[in-house]
Order: sequence, then structure tokens, then C-alpha cells
Amino acid sequence: MDAQPDIWLLKLDVLQDAQPDIWLLKLDVLQDAQPDIWLLKLDVLQDAQPDIWLLKLDVLQDAQPDIWLLKLDVLQDAQPDIWLLKLDVLQDAQPDIWLLKLDVLQDAQPDIWLLQLGSHQDAQPDIWLLKLDVLQDAQPDIWLLKLDVLQDAQPDIWLLKLDVLQDAQPDIWLLKLDVLQDAQPDIWLLKLDVLQDAQPDIWLLQL
Repeated sequence: MDAQPDIWLLKLDVLQDAQPDIWLLKLDVLQDAQPDIWLLKLDVLQDAQPDIWLLKLDVLQDAQPDIWLLKLDVLQDAQPDIWLLKLDVLQDAQPDIWLLKLDVLQDAQPDIWLLQLGSHQDAQPDIWLLKLDVLQDAQPDIWLLKLDVLQDAQPDIWLLKLDVLQDAQPDIWLLKLDVLQDAQPDIWLLKLDVLQDAQPDIWLLQL
């Protein structure tokens, strides 16, 4: 016996409706007197369903959470509208992977995806991926991808795709590359699908 609790469970009924509104659970799985798993659930909307979920895990055993998971139900439809996931893979107490999903259109499908990856141990994301569903068809219409290959905290590759014609196929492609490593793109590639046949009709390449 180490006189330290391994499991903490707290439930509060703030709204006085005989249903718990706040749940807080902490577990000490590694037996180091530090909680390794935190789970927090809040019922803000008073519908007996948790609207906010917060989960933190300390997998690396460094008393710092390595995985954060946050879910929010803003639209009051018992479906999370905002997802935020952060992972610390490099074990530097800085999240290396960020995943954010938003359901703006209230269709229980995320409309905005934002993914950032930091793989070079400089606490700066090296990969950015953004997807937007503007047309409300559950298909992303805008894709933005940025890569930092040179490890200088500046994106070297930009890829932008747009679906203007609303056919779930990108009609505009824009690619920029920084080959000379001067933080200025050296190569631009633009492709347009004007004829609406899912094949690019115009290519523009600048070197």
C-alpha cells in the first residue's frame, strides 16, 4: 500500500436534476502516484448527455499527458461538433500531431479538418492539412496541404485544390515548391478544369 489513491472518481449534480453534470475520472495505472488517465465530461446543455469530453493520457510515463482528446457538442444534437486530438509522439512534452474537426453545417459530419504534424522535433508543425466542405455535400471542396521538408519551420511545398464546379472533383490545383531553400516558392504549377470533364484543361508551369 502506497497511501496514494490509484482511482479518483468525482461526479457532481450542479443542475439539481438528479443527473450528474460533471464527471471527473483519474486513474494511476503506472503506480507512480501521478494520474495517467484523465477523463472529464461536462453536461452544459442540461440534456443529461455530456457535451464536453476531455481525455488525457500519459503513455510515456513522464507525468505529462501525451494524448489529448477534446470533443464538444455545441449544436445540442448529442453529436460532437468539434473534435480536437493532440498527440506527443516525440516525447518532448509538445504535441506533435494536432487533429481538429469542426461540424459547422450541423449535419453530424465534420466540415473542416485541420491536421498538423511535427516530425522534426522542432516544436513546429511540418505538415499542415486543411480540408473544408463549403458546398455542404459532405465532401471536402478545398484542400490545403503544406509540407516543411527542409526542416526550417517554413513550408516548402504548398498544394491547394478547389472544387468550384460542385462535382466532388477538384477543378483547380495549385502547387508551389521551394527547391532553392530561400523560403520563396521556385516552382508554381496551376491546373484548371474549365470544361467540367474532371480533366484539367489549362496547365500553367513557372520555374
